[in-house]
Amino acid sequence: MAAIMDGSGSSQFCGGTLVASKYVITAAHCMFFDNDATQPLATSDVSVRIGDHNLAATGETSIPEKTVAVSAIYNHENYKPATGSLNNDITVLELAEEVDINVYTPACLAQTSDTTTFDGKIAQAYGWGTTSSGGSSSSTLLEVSLPVVTNTQCATSMGLIEDGQICAGGEAGKDSCQGDSGGPLSYESNGQHILIGDVSYGNGCALAGFYGVYGRISFYRSWIESKMSNPGFCPNGGANAGA
Repeated sequence: MAAIMDGSGSSQFCGGTLVASKYVITAAHCMFFDNDATQPLATSDVSVRIGDHNLAATGETSIPEKTVAVSAIYNHENYKPATGSLNNDITVLELAEEVDINVYTPACLAQTSDTTTFDGKIAQAYGWGTTSSGGSSSSTLLEVSLPVVTNTQCATSMGLIEDGQICAGGEAGKDSCQGDSGGPLSYESNGQHILIGDVSYGNGCALAGFYGVYGRISFYRSWIESKMSNPGFCPNGGANAGA
């Protein structure tokens, strides 16, 4: 789990996931000043913190907290919310230095073939976002378990769901929320976290019958890898996704 911070490393505004020694996945909408995605953030506006649990404290984890500058921002070329579509809400951040993956364990990327693998599975979402819609953010990293639902089921309350999206939730009181954007939806298999989604949008937060919508990592895997000069932590999947 990575905290996406401002350039000075003093304020968290989104989440992300370390997937290789120099790369973090987050949401494209985190990387613009405006909702229509016409005013992109510069690399100097962004840094990434890893190894943290309580953003308001230091030294509380067994691994050292580390804040890393960002050298490149690769927003998906077809993320165009001004057209009314929130699809393609995914970004790859390239870090200015490699981090030690023996200390900061990356997540595996869902495989391209995982189109329906996770339907019906219980996944976990993480973040420092608000604990209610429009509420206060949490300084401590929170985790919630959510059922992954089919796109057809999701569309019953969320409208059109595209191939590049995956949905989870639907139970009152359990959801990702504001400030969690870009953070992971992951499935744990054989002790390894597989990144299956990045937090994109919802209808409020944690309303019964409404789902959180995430970027579908399996759909974007080839695109993600095209932005990376070194392979992901688990280039071939690395875990049995069906376990």
